[in-house]
Amino acid sequence: MKKKILHCIAIIAIIAFSACGGGDSGGGGDSFGPNKETGAVVSAPSLASKTHNSITINAVAAPGNGQTVEYARNSSNTAPGAGWQDGVTFSGLSPSTTYYIFARSKENATHNAGTASAGLSVTTDPLAGLSAGLYLGAPSSITPSDRISTVAANNVNEAVSYVTLPDNPIGPYTLLISENVNAGAQELYRPDLQLSIIGIGGERTIQYNGANTSRLFDIYGNGVSLTLGENITLKGIADGTPGLVGVTNGSLIMLADSKITGHTFGVSLNGTVYLESVNASFTMEGGEITGNHNTYNGAPDSTSGGVVVRLGATFTMNGGSISGNYIRTPPVAMDVLLSDAASEANATKTGGTTVGVSIPAGFATQATWP
Repeated sequence: MKKKILHCIAIIAIIAFSACGGGDSGGGGDSFGPNKETGAVVSAPSLASKTHNSITINAVAAPGNGQTVEYARNSSNTAPGAGWQDGVTFSGLSPSTTYYIFARSKENATHNAGTASAGLSVTTDPLAGLSAGLYLGAPSSITPSDRISTVAANNVNEAVSYVTLPDNPIGPYTLLISENVNAGAQELYRPDLQLSIIGIGGERTIQYNGANTSRLFDIYGNGVSLTLGENITLKGIADGTPGLVGVTNGSLIMLADSKITGHTFGVSLNGTVYLESVNASFTMEGGEITGNHNTYNGAPDSTSGGVVVRLGATFTMNGGSISGNYIRTPPVAMDVLLSDAASEANATKTGGTTVGVSIPAGFATQATWP
């Protein structure tokens, strides 16, 4: 009987000993592992460079205790709880906007994250645009040689604002669109004029509301360049005759997050984007051309709902998507037409997606444009 009692007492003692955290706990912590040490304090970051949509800071020196340094941004001078990163560049920012950049030591196996440093206040650069001389809602009584005349979508007769385009400078200029707008036909023909259009504050649409016998953009000045940048959508009409963007001389460039859509028209050897001479070029780095319809009922190799390349024009597709464009009634998918041998020879595809492609017989196979 005495042995049984002693055995029970021993078991109880072992259980109590474990529950109370006895044994070697690694420096006074609980039995599940050592407590982490407090993270080191690091210096506030300093500015290395900035643009209209990015901020780069100088790397903050690591504290020397094995921790590295991480960074975060906020729109107020309060360190955020999330969004910390190892890199020193913050991109995708808005122009003329103040941000606060913080640094702290990064949590690791032995240390907690440190307290955030004081915030570095940085204001991104403005984009050259309206002040550089482009029209936004120009009154019809003013007729400069080059203009972008757009007005508020809810009142097509009300000018929003405007400035004059200088007589000689050719840019580059950037037109900022901060709301959805309507626009009549635009003719870009000053030699070597360089124009970019960017939407700010979200996706912005330029809705064509001009005559159905004209295009939203006609590019025909030697060396003229039109770039559709981020957050810009060109939207067509339901009863057009020609396409939406025509290039005779000069170039069209599409970047990521741009789009050309919603244009219905009907004419042979024409596309929503139409390149019509050996001096015309279109480079697609990103973006999308979709939802357009050329109702002309000719042969499939005579037109396109998306892009038409003619007479030795140059088309380079490095990214983006051309799909969901149609010809004829009922609709037949057709996204790209390379209409002659010279144009096919000047067409290059290194990336992106096309679906319906027409290349004249005897020229390159469809595998050229998968």
